[in-house]
Amino acid sequence: MLIKMKNKNFFYGGLITALLLCTNFFAGQFLISVSSNTIDNSTPQLTTDSDITKPIFEITSMDQEPITSFEPKAPRTGAQDFAVICAHFSDEPTTRWTRAEIETIMGTIDDFWQNASDGSISINYQVEGWYDIGKNAAAYPNLADHWQDFIRDAIDAADSDINFNNYDFVLVWINRWWRGWSTIGSWFNINTDEGSFSVGASLVGERDAEAEAAVWGRVAHEMGHAFGLGHTHGSGTATTKNYESWYSLMARAYPSHLNVYSRIIDGATGWFATGSNQKVIDVGDSDTVVVRPRHLDITGDYQAIKVRISGTKYYMVEVIDREEEDAWLPDEGVYIYIVDKSEPDDDECTDQDGTPGTGTVSDCLWDVGDTFTDTTNSITIEVKSQIGNGYEISVTNAGAGAPDLKIAEWGDPEGSPPPYESVDIWVDSQVNGWGHYRHRYGTIPVGIGDEPWANHVNRLYGRIHNIGQTDATGVQVKYYENLPIGAGDNGAWNLIGTKTVDVDAGDYVEEYIEWTPSITLSPGDSGLMAIHSCVKIEIVPATGETSTGNNEAQENIDNFEIVSTGSRNPGVNANGYTTITTTMQFANPFRTEEDIYVNILDVTEGWNVTGAYFGKFTTLPSLGSKEFDVTVIPNPKAPITERITVQMLAGYVSYAEDPQGNFVGDMHLEPFGGVTFTATIMYRSEIEIEAEIINEEIHIMGHISFLDDMGGEFYPSEEADSNVLLEIAFDDIQEPMTEYVNVFFDEKGDFEHYHVPTRPGNYTIRAYYAGTEFIASSSSDTLIADTIAKTVITSSTPPFPGFELFLTLGSIILVVFFVRTWKRKQI
Repeated sequence: MLIKMKNKNFFYGGLITALLLCTNFFAGQFLISVSSNTIDNSTPQLTTDSDITKPIFEITSMDQEPITSFEPKAPRTGAQDFAVICAHFSDEPTTRWTRAEIETIMGTIDDFWQNASDGSISINYQVEGWYDIGKNAAAYPNLADHWQDFIRDAIDAADSDINFNNYDFVLVWINRWWRGWSTIGSWFNINTDEGSFSVGASLVGERDAEAEAAVWGRVAHEMGHAFGLGHTHGSGTATTKNYESWYSLMARAYPSHLNVYSRIIDGATGWFATGSNQKVIDVGDSDTVVVRPRHLDITGDYQAIKVRISGTKYYMVEVIDREEEDAWLPDEGVYIYIVDKSEPDDDECTDQDGTPGTGTVSDCLWDVGDTFTDTTNSITIEVKSQIGNGYEISVTNAGAGAPDLKIAEWGDPEGSPPPYESVDIWVDSQVNGWGHYRHRYGTIPVGIGDEPWANHVNRLYGRIHNIGQTDATGVQVKYYENLPIGAGDNGAWNLIGTKTVDVDAGDYVEEYIEWTPSITLSPGDSGLMAIHSCVKIEIVPATGETSTGNNEAQENIDNFEIVSTGSRNPGVNANGYTTITTTMQFANPFRTEEDIYVNILDVTEGWNVTGAYFGKFTTLPSLGSKEFDVTVIPNPKAPITERITVQMLAGYVSYAEDPQGNFVGDMHLEPFGGVTFTATIMYRSEIEIEAEIINEEIHIMGHISFLDDMGGEFYPSEEADSNVLLEIAFDDIQEPMTEYVNVFFDEKGDFEHYHVPTRPGNYTIRAYYAGTEFIASSSSDTLIADTIAKTVITSSTPPFPGFELFLTLGSIILVVFFVRTWKRKQI
């Protein structure tokens, strides 16, 4: 039977999947209450049913492939804690196995994962049941639509026997035919006697018709999803359809060992020693290597060969021996597959068939005397002989080489930067001086570098690498902003401009474009923290470049500073932080109506996030969106300088259908977007300025104060942090002119500047401070200096809303929101 994945047609420009519209955001303890309205956007022309589009998008930073999905709920080392619940329908009490037998099977699965992870993890489990779910099967007419009800009913049945506070994962067994359902690196909200938790969840069936090993192999497959592993094979060309590889656990080999691709996924596993257990054959190189079976982990032996085509495209060569985890496989020999990171995330691997004439892929392995040839890339892989349980394999990678342009995505380099950031995109604002950054390590920008200054010129930087073998000349680099700024992403990108660069092989260049993000500000608003948007950099493929999966990245900008109530000293409760309301928005990126799942997870103790639309599904029309009013109640006990991170995700359920649209199983809750809240409780700063006109010069004097009993350890000690920007504007409708002067305050916080006017008339003067990692930004009142009348007055235009509260009450919290979607993939 032909199986196809549920059809997903994306709006081409629709990079929106999880969007955030935010206004005044207090940090502390989050308490979210939700009201909503639905926006039904116009639907572009749909493609035919035969067209298939993959809804998990590749890496950028907002637009990203799930190499780690969301941050693991449990580390990928040590014990992985599973609550295992066995449950049956009231009118179907017969089970295939007893609870004791399920415990034995779980012991087998524990052994499997210890071996598959090379000893990195084990499965700690508590099995309870069998429970009568309290309902007949008719109460769940279609588990494809009622899986979440069954899981929650099973949890309710087991609640008195299991302390769910001890478990990060829930595995529910059902006594009937059921392929399987699981979260994929996302988290499912449950309510228990111990409280509300977000867990990795799976629903598996006993499947009477299958052999026991096939059943527990499928369970291990679903558990792999819960760990954050996606499918390795998808609807790729030639040899594989619907992840039909018989040699990968995360395809349809139940059971089998993980292929090396699954064992080296950045951040999700890291169970394979790429430095010692893998031989890399670069373009222009050749070598003969003895490769041992992949289930062995012997020091000094190679378990894989990586034949590189480019930085994002390569062949993997492994050896299959029907022992240990691979004992149930249909064949043994040399296993060759290609990895293409520009393909959809569950379709990056494609097996290379050693016996294409048979019309099957279960016999795709290569044997002694066989030679695989890729004429396009001048690669040959020859199986020369069998040596013990391994194979002698000769590889020639004679490709001429090509440029491979790259802009780093999140997780690159491995483990850094944190989710939804790119180390190769940042902003430079003149508020603290060009080339100085508020967020930095030494002199190197970290994250966004500087918050962009609204309605002023900023520099948007991109670092363009060439990791290929030949130079790239005349490369076009396009810079985009998402509009409307602060109103979410409806899929429209505005081109800021294009730069042309030359990048030598093995080198990189840093190039910026001037960017003036334009939004409407309230009277007196400084614009320092007003930009809530995302930026994207796209590298147009160079001549001869064949691998383009790493030519695009995004950085997201959603920063807020929030004021508390009352006096606030470190560690003192006082009156806590003021409750405010803001707005966020999620959207359906598909061209079909979908149930979108929204959840909050990993909330730091003392911070709470709730809401009527969180922890459940919400139906959205094609390309529609839903706005959420968010009420935030701060945590009064959070000390200044504390930094917390909260993650919110959006996902949908993917599943397989037959050509008639009938469900045939293999459901997964897959994340397609999310938001990371990073909140830092900060010390307040306050700027005051005055001026006088002496001998045709404007003498500007100012003082910056740091409040909340800030200790000396946080006092700005570097020049970049002692920088105040003076904005001096000549008020002339015909010929307005604005000058910017960076001055530095001394150890007492004092600064001054003598400005020589070029024309007589009115000058407006305002001072700005960008802040530091733990000191909030601030701006002064606006002065008007009349060089004709020799007078200086304070402007009648009020400062930005709430500025007096900003100056007099409490501490500041900087809340940073990084919004993630995942790049559209066409199959």
